Amino acid sequence: MNRLKVRPGITGLAQVTVGYDETLEDVKDKVRKDLEYIQYASKLSMNLFIIAKTIKTVFALEGQ
Repeated sequence: MNRLKVRPGITGLAQVTVGYDETLEDVKDKVRKDLEYIQYASKLSMNLFIIAKTIKTVFALEGQ
């Protein structure tokens, strides 16, 4: 339920660390990463990591 209390964004920890869902375990990993982000969302380092990883993913075309 905690995961549903947070507004969705353009990117997130789960999206830049887990990738596409291919298995049920991938989905579980994304939920765990979302909950980890909720716990540490106020940390500047966490948000900078997500921004940097998102930029790298977009420019390296890793998301295809």
